[in-house]
Amino acid sequence: MGWIAYSLNWIRQRHSVFDRLQVRAVPPSDWSKTAPAGLWLFGEEGFKELWCRNLAPDDVELVGRLYPESDVVQWNGGSEKPPEWFLEMGRPR
Repeated sequence: MGWIAYSLNWIRQRHSVFDRLQVRAVPPSDWSKTAPAGLWLFGEEGFKELWCRNLAPDDVELVGRLYPESDVVQWNGGSEKPPEWFLEMGRPR
C-alpha cells in the first residue's frame, strides 16, 4: 500500500512541473524510455528529453530528479514569446 501512495505522489509531482514551469517533453520514438520504478504500471509515460525554458538551476535539478529517464535540456530563449515548436511539444496525459 505504501508503494502505491509513493508512486501516485511521484506521478503528481512529475505532472506539476509541467503546470508550474516552462517544461516540454519529447516522447521516445522507439519507446525504449519507460517511466521509472514501475510508474508505467499506472499509465505514466517516459520521455526521451525534457526541454526547460529559462529555469533556475534548482528547478532544472528538480526536473532531473522527477524524470530520471529523461535527458534534461536547459534552453535560455530569452524573455520573448516561446517559439511555436516549443509550445507544440508534449505534456503528460
